[in-house]
Amino acid sequence: MKKIFLLLFASSTMLISCNDYLDVNTSTNNPNTNNIAPSAFLASALSTTYRTQAVAMNEYGSVMTNSWAGNVNAFTGGYRTEFTLNFNTNTRSGIWDNLYTGMFNYNNILVYSDPSNEYGNYKAIARIMKSFYMQYIVDLYGNAPYKEASLGLANLRPKYDDDKDIYKDLLLQLDKARTDIAASTASLIPAGNEDIVFRGDMTEWVAFANTLELKILLRMSQSTEVDVVSLRTSRIAALSGKPFLTTDAAINPGYNGESTQGQNPLYQNWGANKDGSSAGTNRNFTVASQYIAKVLMGTESNTHVNSTGILDPRRTRMFAALATGIVGINQGDVTLVAGGTAPAAASRLGGGVTGYLGVDATDRYNNGSGKDGYIMLASESYFLQSEASFRYPSFGGNAKTLFQSGISASFDHYNAPVGTYTFPTLIVAAPYITATNSVLGLGWDGTPNKLEAIMTQKWLAVTGINGIEPFLDQVRTGFPANPFAITAPAGAVKPKRLLYPASEYTANSANVPNVVLSQIFVVNQFTPFWVN
Repeated sequence: MKKIFLLLFASSTMLISCNDYLDVNTSTNNPNTNNIAPSAFLASALSTTYRTQAVAMNEYGSVMTNSWAGNVNAFTGGYRTEFTLNFNTNTRSGIWDNLYTGMFNYNNILVYSDPSNEYGNYKAIARIMKSFYMQYIVDLYGNAPYKEASLGLANLRPKYDDDKDIYKDLLLQLDKARTDIAASTASLIPAGNEDIVFRGDMTEWVAFANTLELKILLRMSQSTEVDVVSLRTSRIAALSGKPFLTTDAAINPGYNGESTQGQNPLYQNWGANKDGSSAGTNRNFTVASQYIAKVLMGTESNTHVNSTGILDPRRTRMFAALATGIVGINQGDVTLVAGGTAPAAASRLGGGVTGYLGVDATDRYNNGSGKDGYIMLASESYFLQSEASFRYPSFGGNAKTLFQSGISASFDHYNAPVGTYTFPTLIVAAPYITATNSVLGLGWDGTPNKLEAIMTQKWLAVTGINGIEPFLDQVRTGFPANPFAITAPAGAVKPKRLLYPASEYTANSANVPNVVLSQIFVVNQFTPFWVN
């Protein structure tokens, strides 16, 4: 944990050039930043945590749910760790390290001395976002530092808190945030341009907090523990009729192509250079998996999904089409010359994901570099509501209608203009919803297990954008029931968590639990409490 508090995390300040309001003279990781007004670095705090979500978390989830594969025609051994399930303490360690760094920034806002409550809205936003990312720490690691975390030099070796207790407190933090927003008055300093998500619209922040609470409660849906069931039951009912996110929670501090550091982080990692080349980027490394390509192209038929004859209109937004359509590589396959069956060319990430759209290379570069990021999509919100409506009558709503609204919201997302680019033809959700309604895995009426339909369509809607969510759904419910890589060991099961990072065993060895590889695949005292 020492690394978290003493290391100057570059992404906290790398976006300073985007807008003047990101200009912070003191690092947001400095122990003295509780003397800096929250308005001075709210934008930097938001962009720091989003970078981890957009890159490391998104990539991990998209690979683990068989959406992305490595381009074996240009690289050897891509995603081998994930395909073989041979994890170690360095696997995705940046998720832990960088999320804690980001949450330290939110904590600086929360502890800022504000006796007149001028910065109530800023603190409410920080409280919501710290809860948002702390949930992911619990989901991916289980027990973790919480009460003693984010104290900087005051405590370099924080103790670990019980993950269930953390979850319970996250709900209380959301209560506090909503109470503070409701109590705000016109005299309070508004969270305006410094709020790079909702631009000071606190009504949207309340809807986001409600949606986050619903996600937290649904993550506990499989638990039979008496206290969890009681908590879940009462709070699900209390959410009935409350406003939820209906538009994408976009984030943009002023992303641009003036430097690679100032770009949208997803584009920085998977976009092209200004001249259209792929050198120095992952653009040529990450391609569609064969499985998702077949689902989108209407050629997949298995015991869980039958997309036969149904072309998904979103396919060319999600991945770049080749002459024969979307072409993917079977995870774990190798090239023909190496004895495998991988095609000679595969589809890269599409313009709807990276923003690489426009009339020429420069235009595409600028549009992609400046593209909005997305903390949560409206489609995810609708699928969460659909699941809650299906599972819990007290929540209310029509589960099928909400399910179809989730699909429609996904189409809306992929129709939105990107920078100066407007799609010449819009994709329409209604015919797709009608065509898939009776189809196994893709449609409500055609799928006996409604949870499978929800999770499969949710996977298609958010993969590559917030790819960690379908993976956590998979751990929780078993859906989407996508295949393993062909190099996975016999009898493979999905990991229930990640190993604690090497940085913890180095700097916080007295407190970090000793978890070994074999333990992350079975339910035990080290897996998140909500995993059955």
